[in-house]
Amino acid sequence: MAAAIFNGLAVKLLKDVLRFKSGHEIITNDTDNPQSVAKSGSPGFLYFRKNTDEIYVKQDSGSSTNWKLLVNEDDFDIIAPTTTKGDLIVHNGTTNIRLPVGTNNHVLTADSAETSGVKWAALPSAGNLSVTSKTANYTATTSDDIIKCDATSGSFIITLPTASGNTGKVFYIIKTDSSLSNAVTIEPDGTETIDGYTNRILTTQHEQLQIVSDGSNWLILERKISSQEVSYTPSFNNLGTTTLDYAYWQRKGNKIIIRMRLQTGTTAASIASVSLPSGLSLDSTVLSNPVSSIGVWAREASDQKFGLMLANITNSSTLLYFGGPENNGAAGGLTRQNGNAVFGNNENVVFNFEVPISGWEG
Repeated sequence: MAAAIFNGLAVKLLKDVLRFKSGHEIITNDTDNPQSVAKSGSPGFLYFRKNTDEIYVKQDSGSSTNWKLLVNEDDFDIIAPTTTKGDLIVHNGTTNIRLPVGTNNHVLTADSAETSGVKWAALPSAGNLSVTSKTANYTATTSDDIIKCDATSGSFIITLPTASGNTGKVFYIIKTDSSLSNAVTIEPDGTETIDGYTNRILTTQHEQLQIVSDGSNWLILERKISSQEVSYTPSFNNLGTTTLDYAYWQRKGNKIIIRMRLQTGTTAASIASVSLPSGLSLDSTVLSNPVSSIGVWAREASDQKFGLMLANITNSSTLLYFGGPENNGAAGGLTRQNGNAVFGNNENVVFNFEVPISGWEG
């Protein structure tokens, strides 16, 4: 307003006067006789009235109701209202007021409870996710983000909230324990699904499922399965007292990869076998044939003979067998062999195989 009226005239308040640039009038502290100042080249007059702490202005000599408050010296300087670097001018619904600068790293946010309608506030959280740990059945809420599941004491179920009305909600569900026999099952609400399935299962350590609601069902954004090798101590049948050099298993989707090296003891004239890691069993829905070739074994003897590793779900879902050496023909190759038929005493043997595991989702 000042710029429009005075064409850029600089104004500075002093305690008792409003002073203009050189060549203009001074408005004194005369409450009875309003002073007027003519803007050069303008046909009109501006009338100023100064009370003790207030200065009023009007453009005509008519009604006394036309006076408008220009300055309240105690509360607000309309020409130079700010006093500190960073101050802001805001409106309180009646007049303009000064909002002092906020604290470093604070931001201006709307707040209808404040006189000015705004306030300085600390920066909101940078999107930190909530983390909760569970060891038994639990129904998740929309306040949950990351759910850590420890199934050491037994299998349990995580039930999801409804996907309806929660579009965009994301969960990260992780199995943290190393047990292989205890699973964490993730179930949606009611008839809702997870990628079309009625549930999804976490079975190995560090396995993680990231899912999102599309407003009707849950979709899998990512499934992480640890491929870290894990050592284990298998049991052997009819290979004598073995000396194990190493034995490792590794997960690959719905299959387990096993590699090991050992020295046999005094082998026996009975069916030889090696066990899966405790808590695991073969997936009979994938191994549809009673006998399946799953890998190879090899002797480190001078003849360097080798043969097939076998899964025979008819006989066992937790043991793996040794087929006959390659020179025994096809029939011998897919037939479970006695320990002394494939290995000598105190002989070094290596084998490597992969086989689908029941309950493991790819």
